[in-house]
Order: sequence, then structure tokens, then C-alpha cells
Amino acid sequence: MVRFLAALLITIELGGLAWGQSTCDRPDPNFKDFLSKFKNNPSFRQSRLILPLQYSETDPEGTTNEHLSLEQIRARKLQIICDAACAARLKGTEGKLCENPLQVKGTSAEIVQYSCGTDVYGYTFHFVRKNGCWFLQGLDMSGG
Repeated sequence: MVRFLAALLITIELGGLAWGQSTCDRPDPNFKDFLSKFKNNPSFRQSRLILPLQYSETDPEGTTNEHLSLEQIRARKLQIICDAACAARLKGTEGKLCENPLQVKGTSAEIVQYSCGTDVYGYTFHFVRKNGCWFLQGLDMSGG
């Protein structure tokens, strides 16, 4: 069920640069504006991934930790973030999307998206700021 919902949530084609090569043209004014653009602009999102992506998955059988290349992310069709269109598709289903308030502390930020009132899925996104620009550094997935 978790894998099915993860596949249902796929909304983007992935791309990105290794941390050492990560650059941006212009610093982000704040995390909230960055996150809105990251969710809704696929080419912007592609430019703000740090690869290999730190990935953790927890299910009833245990936890796995990996560093995923772009090819591995694409092959697994991993959910990176749920945008407005994705949330609309989930509305009224068991997997309705909820989101915790943003947590920004210095050069790190975290956002949690999850299925409201269930343990069907949950994603924690870990962002870091480099030279005034935010990048997705890691993704933790849980579900049961």
C-alpha cells in the first residue's frame, strides 16, 4: 500500500547536481518563497537537489539508509514533494495530504508531509542553505 501511494504521488521528473557543484543564480529571499517555487516549478526543483540524496525508509520491517544517485531515484520513482496538483488528487482519499508547519533554524529547514489521520505515508524533507540558496539534502519516508 505504501509503495502504491508513493507511486501515486509522483509529480516530477528529477534532476540535480552533486553538492560540490550546486549553485544558484540568485539567493532565495526566504524559505517559504523557496518552498513554494520548489513544489510548483519542476525545472527549479531539478536545480535544487543535492546528489547523492540521503534517503531513509522506515516500515514495519525496519529502517534502511541509503545515498541515492539520480538514476536510482528515477528507477524507484521516489516522491520528492507533493505540490498543489498532487494534494488535489489525494483530497477525499485515505491518503489525504497534511503538512506540518515549516521548521527553519539557521541554515537548515524541515517540512513534513503525511496522510492525515493515518499512518499510510509520511515524508520528512531536509533542506540546507548554501550561499543564500536552499537545496534538498535528504528525504525520510515512513509508512505502515
